[in-house]
Amino acid sequence: MGAQLQPGQVFAGFRVHHRLGAGGMGDVYAADHPRLPRRVALKLLTADTTDRGAAARFEREAETIARLDHPNIVDVLDRGIEHGQPWISMQLVDGVDAAAVLRAEGPMPLPRVLRIGMQIAGALDAAHRRGVVHRDVKPANIMLARTDHEGERALITDFGIARWQQQPPVLRPGAEGGTTMAAAADITGQLDGVRATAAYASPEQLSGEPTDGRSDQYSLACTLYALLTGHGPYPGTVARAIKGHLTDPVPSLEQVLPQVPHGVSAAMARAMSKDPARRFATCAEFVRALSADAVPPAHAGPTRSAPSPATGASTGSGRRGTRALTASVAAVALAAGGYGIWHLTDGGTTVTGGGPTIGTSTTAIATTTSTTSVNAEDALWETGTPVLGLWPSLFPQTPTGKGYQGMVCTPNDERPSHRAVQNKYRFVCAARPDGINQPVITVDLVVYNPGDRDRAVAGAVGSVPPLPIPAHGTKLRTYHLTDPVAGAWILVTYTAADRNDYVIQVGTPKGELTYSELFDWIAAAPF
Repeated sequence: MGAQLQPGQVFAGFRVHHRLGAGGMGDVYAADHPRLPRRVALKLLTADTTDRGAAARFEREAETIARLDHPNIVDVLDRGIEHGQPWISMQLVDGVDAAAVLRAEGPMPLPRVLRIGMQIAGALDAAHRRGVVHRDVKPANIMLARTDHEGERALITDFGIARWQQQPPVLRPGAEGGTTMAAAADITGQLDGVRATAAYASPEQLSGEPTDGRSDQYSLACTLYALLTGHGPYPGTVARAIKGHLTDPVPSLEQVLPQVPHGVSAAMARAMSKDPARRFATCAEFVRALSADAVPPAHAGPTRSAPSPATGASTGSGRRGTRALTASVAAVALAAGGYGIWHLTDGGTTVTGGGPTIGTSTTAIATTTSTTSVNAEDALWETGTPVLGLWPSLFPQTPTGKGYQGMVCTPNDERPSHRAVQNKYRFVCAARPDGINQPVITVDLVVYNPGDRDRAVAGAVGSVPPLPIPAHGTKLRTYHLTDPVAGAWILVTYTAADRNDYVIQVGTPKGELTYSELFDWIAAAPF
């Protein structure tokens, strides 16, 4: 994996303008085309280029989109390899993804959701007619472009885990008088449901069964549900979302939004049926059914003053301001963090709804004794530099350096008296992802004495099962936990012997991101 490109740098003939952000497999830059007067989105594979699976998915994204031609699908322009680094140039969309809009503005009015849904449904149906199943439809993969004359234009992007078959799908009689699409062949012979975002994945995808266009329809329904309500149909941890998709009753939209017409709620429920045969024949048919009974009030979403606690949405802009990320941010993260396994009290872990809540009492904070001075910080940097060196692309390597997404770190050796298992020291870090209204990501590296890590982790996670992140292979495990102040956070451990004494914790200061969003961030980061 190469270093980030800098503004003005030339790569494969493209002159980099600025970094747009990171996707599931690659960094994306705005860059000037080498021969045409246009700006493009240049996507570079940031996963290990020796990872044949990641390289194949990256290559497949270009192959898949090149076979499609639709105004609501982000277009691929070219591809290549430069100094061993695969790249794709794509249409640059002047806009923002729907997930960012949801975080910044809250739930959307029904008319806007219907307009977005109809455009994305048309794009997905076009892909399905060519035998392509997207498999990762979600708000973050829907770009909302600004146009002068046509209003808002929605485009679907990120076909990195799509699947395609060589022959068009076969239509066959379906339930309720419709027609359905025969299951598309999976060219790898294996469906990796975990790689998709669990909050929006279909039951058949999560079960490893064959998927067709009705799987995308299910994910589109979950996406539109989230745009209307501010959260997915099964909010909470990844494990809870998976259970919900597989076994829980389909949620009623009109119970969450009583002002939504019954026909809209019924169409949403049908598209989210556990049985693909009970869904609509096409995505467009689903959105037309939504629209048929849609006579909404001025705003069909819940009020901005009461966002769903599952989303971490905020009505205020202060904590999502665009202040520069400096070392002081790491200090703020330390002061406001209040979560993590080093803050556990004897009574601080409670089980609610099948998952632990990691609590921090005022007593625990009061008994924290800080021994970290300026001289101590210098000594900790000297001690911890070899440890940070295990993640040279993630953490800064010097006190004034910056790591992934501008990450800065502050060392700390606090030892609260309540802590059952003491750590040696930790680095409290903060990163600022690129993009509009992106919150600070807190990333803390905790260092234990040999043999202590597993005891500390066991006390924190209880019965929560570990989940893999396929983008990183089998080298790490993640545990998805909840703090009443910091919201969702993820604990990361490693299987390699040289990292047995370390834990990495990822979250946001006040729960701005969901588990799925944190999961995606870890998948894209150089862990």
